[in-house]
Amino acid sequence: MFNSFNKNITKKRERVYRFLSYFSHGNNYSTCSGFFISSNGNFLTCFHGACGNELRQSRQENKFKIINGNDDQSKLENFYKTIMTRAEVEFSDGSRYKAELKNFDEKYDIALFKVSVEPSKIKSCTVDWCSSLNYGDRVFFGGFPTQPDYPPDKTPFDSDKLLPSAQL
Repeated sequence: MFNSFNKNITKKRERVYRFLSYFSHGNNYSTCSGFFISSNGNFLTCFHGACGNELRQSRQENKFKIINGNDDQSKLENFYKTIMTRAEVEFSDGSRYKAELKNFDEKYDIALFKVSVEPSKIKSCTVDWCSSLNYGDRVFFGGFPTQPDYPPDKTPFDSDKLLPSAQL
């Protein structure tokens, strides 16, 4: 099973992108990973990474407490539109493209962004929305760790920092 996985590791690695979001307060920026789910720019990532922290932390902030909204979801949308000054997806060549928050579900820790990029540049993943996991199924994912080596003004794609696929 692992041999067939390793044969496609380059294809899988090419489809994981670095996501950066910048804020008007607090840590100023957050990085995480994600992937395109279509060639029209729909980008999926984790809620806590894209929005800078977990929801329970955001709810404690004074800025959150004064935000208006008809329900919890609209209040959260207004809050993140207020504090998120910019969001970008970084490609392996170091180019970055603007991303706009479209939807999220904090309960499932997922966020959907629309990225303004030419469709021919996108390498998307196929998502099987109808599949289910069974006990014993293998699940894999990859991402960009948050560490001092990857500040927002530098790219993690330097060729000397990438592991060869044989080592993965």
